[in-house]
Amino acid sequence: MGLFRGKRPPADRRYRWPAGARPPTEFVGVAPGSAGFPHEFDTADGVPVRLHDMAFLGMEHQVRPPTLRLRFRYDDPTWTPSEAEGTPVAVLEFTGVLIRQWEDEHDLYELPEDVRAQVRSFDWYEPTSTFSLLTTGTRLLFSASRLAVRLEAPPAG
Repeated sequence: MGLFRGKRPPADRRYRWPAGARPPTEFVGVAPGSAGFPHEFDTADGVPVRLHDMAFLGMEHQVRPPTLRLRFRYDDPTWTPSEAEGTPVAVLEFTGVLIRQWEDEHDLYELPEDVRAQVRSFDWYEPTSTFSLLTTGTRLLFSASRLAVRLEAPPAG
């Protein structure tokens, strides 16, 4: 098959940054100095986002431009902060994304439904602008140049 033969970009255009020289991630919509970031943080408007109290709804990945959207939702009224009741869905939109690892559990549907979407951890390694998301069914490791956070009302229906 010659589908990708001859399509490789020139060596000087393959990577945007030399190894270890990726610029720091820009954050939009996140309160500066949020303790526990990115697993726990406050939005710029002061609404608490606690991913361990939210369900992971899913992700959308776009190749051009390299974008990744992660969606989380407060799904238990007991754990939903009063500030987030009207907008319980947190959308984390990353741009300048390079996915390094992505694994989904093959037997995800064998897990009880209330466990499938649990967020185990979400970490950020500042020197390489690398994020790591671990849920019950997904492992995702990626780097990004920008993160914009917004809150939304739940979908109708």
